Amino acid sequence: MKYIILTIGFISLALGIIGIFIVLLPTTPFLLLSGVCFAKSSTKVNEWFKNTKIYKQYIESYVENKSMTKKRKISLLAMVTVLLLIGIFLAKSIHLKAFMGVVLLAHYYYFIFRVNTAQE
Repeated sequence: MKYIILTIGFISLALGIIGIFIVLLPTTPFLLLSGVCFAKSSTKVNEWFKNTKIYKQYIESYVENKSMTKKRKISLLAMVTVLLLIGIFLAKSIHLKAFMGVVLLAHYYYFIFRVNTAQE
């Protein structure tokens, strides 16, 4: 199980790095998933990840302070909104459209009311 979680962590890390360059792919959620997977699977890999520039730039403040800058929140919400609106537009089922709408609203609730806003 340890190796499966570690593999998921590296796949998530790769997707997070790709997300740095491709605007529509969210970076921070994938990097957070990587951090969780590395913490649960390998102390050595977890320490390596925490010392990378990517960790420090994208998720360190969130992990330590449970906060994000206003700019980061807006960026994340914009990407999630675009992706979910595309999904809603392309979905055939009204139930799937409604589900994606609820997911979108849950993202807004979480980032506005549950994640603190850090000073830039």
